[in-house]
Amino acid sequence: MLKLAKIADETTKEVVVAISDTPDEAYFLEQGYTWQDVEEGFDLHWYLTGQAHQSTLDKLKIQSWERIKEKRDMLEQSGVPYMGKVLDSNSLSVQRIAVAVQAAQAAITAEQDFSLDWTCADNTVLTMTAQEAIGISVTLAQHANTLHQIARNLRLQIDAAETAEELGKITWPE
Repeated sequence: MLKLAKIADETTKEVVVAISDTPDEAYFLEQGYTWQDVEEGFDLHWYLTGQAHQSTLDKLKIQSWERIKEKRDMLEQSGVPYMGKVLDSNSLSVQRIAVAVQAAQAAITAEQDFSLDWTCADNTVLTMTAQEAIGISVTLAQHANTLHQIARNLRLQIDAAETAEELGKITWPE
């Protein structure tokens, strides 16, 4: 594909691509960029077309890692167990939880009573004290951390894999 680019490494033919929402062609041309046919390599760097080294195993590793990240992100946003219930943990729910936690902290600081009726993932209601509401954020952080630890360990396995068969055996634990 044609992009404004300039060669960064004459040996590998790696290029620097002008990236901008509205590229100012004149500016980039003044900086030594020219319109060149480039492609993105398996290492996510840009090269002159035909110069990117394509390793099947490396491509499979990238695909495996993408699959693991998708699973991690899906699980992170698919609910979190708390006080015997499952609370929604998608982006909007996490924002709402953050506001509820701030309100609970403010009530504690002001020495005011606090009670919160939270709608759970199954549409039942969980009534919480200020301390229990604050605990949601701790649980969310622990849940996310656990998922990210699993993903990091899987990433190490992916990086160490030497064959496509080994990569195929690397899956998210049940």
